[in-house]
Amino acid sequence: MSISTLSGSVTIRERIAIPDGSIATVKLVASDGEVLAATAFEVEGVPAEFDLYVDSEILKTAKKPQFWAMLRTDVGSWGTFELVSTERNSTEVLLTRIPE
Repeated sequence: MSISTLSGSVTIRERIAIPDGSIATVKLVASDGEVLAATAFEVEGVPAEFDLYVDSEILKTAKKPQFWAMLRTDVGSWGTFELVSTERNSTEVLLTRIPE
């Protein structure tokens, strides 16, 4: 089995300090909604870099893989309202504040 690494970063537009204990979740999903890979990690600030590891064969056969992401903090939550296309080298995933 061969493993591919997809790298990127999650970021927000607002210029606020991200509190300790904030968690980002990133998923790679196929156009049919199947989750191909996922990770969750503690965020100390944005942009926050991530790596997803996925079986190369699954990645070859997946239709239009895209990123979904969420950032949960004590001062609010941000997420993707639309899936984000994967880029060849690295993808920046811009998150939008989710109203409470």
